[in-house]
Amino acid sequence: METFSRAPPKLIINKIGSICNFFLLVLLNHYSKHMVLFKRAYTTIISALAFREIIDSRLSVAKDNRSRMAAEKIIRQSPTTAEGYLVLGSLHMQQNNYDAALSVYNQGLCRVRPSDARYSQLERQQHYILALRAERNQKFQRLLPYDVLCLVFENLDIGDLLQCASVSQAWCNMVLDWPRFWRRLSVEMPGMKRSLITSLIRGQTPELVLDSSMNDGLVRDTLKVLSLLGNQLTEKLSFKDITFANEDIGLLAGAIRSTKRVEFVDCSIPKLQVFRLILESCSKVSQVSFSQIRPARRTLEVPEPSRRQMVIPNLHYSELTYLKLCFEYSFFDREPVPTGRLSGLLRRCPNLVHLFLDARGTVHHGHCIRQALKYCPRLETLVVHDRAEMPQSPLSGRALNITTTRNTGRLRRLVLSGDYIKCQPRDIDAILKRASGSVEFLYAHFGNGLIGPNELYKFDGLRLREIHLSTEGGAVKNDKNISITAALATLFSRCLALEAITLIDTFSTGYNPSDGHIYVDDQVLSVVATNCPKLQYMRVIARRHHTDEGILNFATTGGSNLIFLEMDIEPKNILEVVQKLGRLRDLRTQKDLYSYNPSISSADRESAKRILEDRGGSLLP
Repeated sequence: METFSRAPPKLIINKIGSICNFFLLVLLNHYSKHMVLFKRAYTTIISALAFREIIDSRLSVAKDNRSRMAAEKIIRQSPTTAEGYLVLGSLHMQQNNYDAALSVYNQGLCRVRPSDARYSQLERQQHYILALRAERNQKFQRLLPYDVLCLVFENLDIGDLLQCASVSQAWCNMVLDWPRFWRRLSVEMPGMKRSLITSLIRGQTPELVLDSSMNDGLVRDTLKVLSLLGNQLTEKLSFKDITFANEDIGLLAGAIRSTKRVEFVDCSIPKLQVFRLILESCSKVSQVSFSQIRPARRTLEVPEPSRRQMVIPNLHYSELTYLKLCFEYSFFDREPVPTGRLSGLLRRCPNLVHLFLDARGTVHHGHCIRQALKYCPRLETLVVHDRAEMPQSPLSGRALNITTTRNTGRLRRLVLSGDYIKCQPRDIDAILKRASGSVEFLYAHFGNGLIGPNELYKFDGLRLREIHLSTEGGAVKNDKNISITAALATLFSRCLALEAITLIDTFSTGYNPSDGHIYVDDQVLSVVATNCPKLQYMRVIARRHHTDEGILNFATTGGSNLIFLEMDIEPKNILEVVQKLGRLRDLRTQKDLYSYNPSISSADRESAKRILEDRGGSLLP
C-alpha cells in the first residue's frame, strides 16, 4: 500500500484504466449471449407494437366509417333535426376536415328549424370553424391587412388567382376563403364545380377523367384550370372519346404538364399532333398511353402540324417509364405514323421500362425496336401486338401484371404478334439476342414468316416461364438445315422453369415435318417431360405426329404438375393418360381428320370424366 501511494499519478491512472478494461471485458463476455437475446426480444416487441398500431388504425377507420354511416342515416330519416348534422360534423372535425364539417353545419342550419333545442349548438359549431379559418389565415395576413389583400386580389384575373392559390397552403386558404373568388369563377367558368376546383388546388384528386358525357365548355374550363395551376396536382389524367378543337391544343399541352400519367382513349386528334404533344409536354410525365381503337371522327377541327414544325426539342424524358401507342388504321390511311419522330423520342428515354406498339399502321416496328433496345437499358416489356395490348396469361386467365418492376436491366416480356409487323431479319436477330436468356414471357405469332426453326434453335429459354408460338395467318419460315421438331426439342431442353406451353398451327395440311409448320412428335414430348418439371399448362393445336407410346411415356415420366392439357390424343389412351397424370384437372381432346380416330368406349369415358370431376375439372372432346 505504501508503494502504491508513492507511485506517480500517471502510473496510478494507467493501472486503474487496465483494471477497468479487464472488468469490462469480463462483463461483455459474460453478457454477450444475454445481449443477443435482449436484441431479439426488443425487435419482437417493436414489431408487435407496430402491428398493434396498424390494427388500431384500421379499427379506428372502420369505426369512423360506421359512425359516419349512422349519422347519414339519421339525417335521411329526420332531416329537420340537428342531431345527425352535429354527429357528422364532429366526425369531420376529428379528422381535421374542417371544410366538410362547415358544409355539414351550413346544410343543417338551412334545414333545421330555429325552434329546435340544438339549433344554437349548430350555430356555435359553425362560428367555431369560421374562427379556426380566421386563425389559420392570421399568419398570412400579418404581411398585409385583409382589406389590402382583397384590393390586390381585385386587380388579378382568374388565372393569376389560381396560380396564387397553388403557391402554398396559406395562399390557398386565403384565396379559397375569399368570397369574390367564387363569384368571379362562376361568371368566367360557369361549368366548373366548387368541389372539383377545391380538390384540384389542394391536390386531392388522384385521377381525373374527362369524357364525352361532359360538354365542351366544361372540358375547356377544366383544361384551362389545369394549365394555369401548372404543378403536378393529379396522378393521372384521362381523356375518353373527346374531340379537341384547335383552341384546345394549347390548353391540352399545359394540362398534360400538370399530371404524372396521361391517357387518351378514342380521342379525335391527328397522329402527328399526338407526337407533337408528347415531344413538347411530356418531359416530366412518367406514363403516356394513346389508344385509338374505334374509328376517329372525321370532323376534326385540329390542323395537322407540318413535318418541319415537329422538330424534336432538346429535352430528355428521363421520367418516362411507360409508353403505349395504338392508332386507328385503315388501308387507305394517308396519315402515316412518323417513324423518325418516334425513334427520336425513344433515343431520349433512358429509363423506359414498358413499350407497347400497335402491330398495324405505317410505323416501321423494327427500326423503332432497335432504337429502344439500344437507348433504353431498363426495358423490361416489349409488346408489338394488335391494339398494343398485353396478351392474357394462360395460367391466370388475364393480362400479365406489369405494375411492378425489378430494375434488372433485362428484357422479361416479349410479344411479337400480327400480320403487318414491319421488321427485317436483322431486327429479329437484335430482338432475340437481347431476349435470349432473360425473357420470362414469349408470345410470337408471325404470319409473314420472320421467325423460323433456326431462331428457335439458338434461343436460350433459361428463365422462360410461358411460351406461345403460333402460325395463324401463315407458316413459319422454312429452314432447310433444321426441322421444327428439332428446334422445339432443343428449345425446351433449356427451359427448366417453363410453366405454360401453347403451340398453335391451323395450316398443317401435309405430312412432311419440314414443310414450315409446327409439329410435336415423340422427341419433343420426351424433352418436355424430362426438362420441364414445373409445367402446369400445355396446349397443342396442330397435326398429330406423336405415337401412342410417345404420349403414354410423356404421362409416365413427366407432367407431375400438369393441370391443363389440350392436344390430339387417341381416344383409347385418354383414361390411361388421366390416371397417370395425377394432378390433371382439365383435358381437352382434338380429332385428327387425317388419321383413323376410333371413339372412346362409354365406360372409359365415364371413368375419365369422373376422375377429372373429382379433381375439380372436366373432360371435353
